[in-house]
Amino acid sequence: MYWRLTKISPQQFLQHYAVHIALAVSLSINFFQMVTRPKQDKLPQQMQQSFVIFAKQVTSHLLDTTYLTFVDSTAALDGELAPTVKKYLKERGLLTQGAELSAMAIQLKRSRQVCAIRFDRVQMSDPTPQGMIPCTVAGKIAIHSSDESGPQEQDFCFRYLIGISKATQQPIIAGFEELSAAPQGGG
Repeated sequence: MYWRLTKISPQQFLQHYAVHIALAVSLSINFFQMVTRPKQDKLPQQMQQSFVIFAKQVTSHLLDTTYLTFVDSTAALDGELAPTVKKYLKERGLLTQGAELSAMAIQLKRSRQVCAIRFDRVQMSDPTPQGMIPCTVAGKIAIHSSDESGPQEQDFCFRYLIGISKATQQPIIAGFEELSAAPQGGG
């Protein structure tokens, strides 16, 4: 048997193998783009929103001196703060527990103190190499009481490092820093 040799024109070649060539080109371009794509350390939008809500919640619990909710807010901080942050806040006098908590609650109830918190800025940053998400929370707190004691309005600015608790898989404040609360322009 003899083999018959035929010459194939470029047009015939493309008619038979065009789909295969297009697929190979497409795969090679996609592979090149995937390999050269820069690493993305950005948080997904939904996760970022949940961390913003968490940061506002923790800030509200830290600053809450309303006589009706003070004890509950302080108790809520127990699950929201890492042990090192709790220790730091106790040393600075920003977190009360035990007899001191009861005494503070009684004092707030006597003066009928309430507070209102306004958030001016909640800013999330890119994750750190350790996987923590830096978050800066700034605003004003207004305190009102029946005996008109204490400061009436104060600026605040906190920087948190938010992580995920290994035990509960929930957000937790792993780092805390109080920044100077410089007033923002524009009143």
